[in-house]
Amino acid sequence: MKLFPLLSIAKVQYTCAKYIKARYNKMLEEIEKDNFESLDELHHLTSGFKSLHSQQTYDGLLQIR
Repeated sequence: MKLFPLLSIAKVQYTCAKYIKARYNKMLEEIEKDNFESLDELHHLTSGFKSLHSQQTYDGLLQIR
């Protein structure tokens, strides 16, 4: 039964990755128009998600072992 919480975390991580990819594509379109406002926001999101997802993945691997 320890696997189901980890699967739900993986689903949330996947959803976050899809959101980040959509924001990234939108940012690229904005940069072509010389609008760099969303660059800062995307940097904060990716930095935070990287830290959070790395810790969750590490904790999940330890739990599975």
